[in-house]
Amino acid sequence: MSLISQISTDKRFVMGFITLLLTCFAKATTYEVSSDGNYDFTSIQEAIDIAIDNDTILVHPGTYYENISINSKNISLQSTYYLTDNSEDIENTFISGDPDNSAIRVENSESVTIQGFKISNNYLRTAYIFPEVSGGGILVDDSHVDILNCSVLNSISRGGSGLMVSNNSEVFVSGLNVYNNLALYHGGGLSIEESYIQFDNENKCSIYNNYAGGGMDIFVMDCNESQNFCMNISLELVSQNINQPDEYYFRAVNMNEVLISAEDSYFNHIESDLYISVEGDDSNSGMTPDESLITIAYAMNIIASDSLNQRSIYISPGTYSFTNNQQIFPFACKSYINLVGNGEVVLDLEGDGLLTWLWQSQNTMLSNIRIINGYMHTSSPPI
Repeated sequence: MSLISQISTDKRFVMGFITLLLTCFAKATTYEVSSDGNYDFTSIQEAIDIAIDNDTILVHPGTYYENISINSKNISLQSTYYLTDNSEDIENTFISGDPDNSAIRVENSESVTIQGFKISNNYLRTAYIFPEVSGGGILVDDSHVDILNCSVLNSISRGGSGLMVSNNSEVFVSGLNVYNNLALYHGGGLSIEESYIQFDNENKCSIYNNYAGGGMDIFVMDCNESQNFCMNISLELVSQNINQPDEYYFRAVNMNEVLISAEDSYFNHIESDLYISVEGDDSNSGMTPDESLITIAYAMNIIASDSLNQRSIYISPGTYSFTNNQQIFPFACKSYINLVGNGEVVLDLEGDGLLTWLWQSQNTMLSNIRIINGYMHTSSPPI
């Protein structure tokens, strides 16, 4: 073959490759969703159903009352924050699911991006009944997902109520805020099981004020990539600034090593006994009967645990339940903290309730308290 023929052949190859690339990019489509009907769709799921690989779903501000499923698709789900870089677009683009399922489910997908949403499956709308699902806000199963600049709150599930990552998934999180979520078993905020997660060290995430039977904020299990693997978690805001799992806020199972760092703590922990009453208020100090708190789980969150100085939470007479006074069940119990009833104290778990798992607590005592319509465990919860 002559040099001229070779050059001609090479040019045809390059031009053909460029044409192929342009054809692939040309097939990528952006579908726009708005709740007011001014764009292609009013439902996010309808746009997802029609989308193919490499497409983008652009969601305009509004509240979307739906539970979303992305299954075996490689797409990008974006709010207009993607274009504006305006944090108000995150707050105003709300995926509001029902509590019987995850607000967003991603399954069997190789490349998905979720950016710029407020996300919830809304356990505060009614008295909570725990659904038979994990990952109340976001569930990632057997998938690779980037979750960027989202807030996940007020979600409920069996475990990982803010975000559940499972089944050999890989997730990158950046600017993710996870708070006010509730799990029956582990990981009120985040649960990672047999998967890998990477936290952005620049645009840091915050995980705080979540509730669960164990590992109130974070639960990790079987996430070792190698024999010497160390999981590093660097956050902006946490419930309490700790540097390794403590079993209360953070539980780790079958992990080589986990290191945690954070810039700030959400709670200012109180080195004192605390008081609870049905007429209390969580804006009070809780340090005297006249300054009683009302939520038992909140008191457990803010009281300081000290092996050298056992402390108690004293509960005044009355019935404590979600319906009567917005109690949060379950909650983990800290070591070296007692729950003591002063008189006739009833904790009404309203039929589907678990008070707490005491399996991880040391020197913890419950006394003069009657539990109805629910139960309490002293052994380890299922994993």
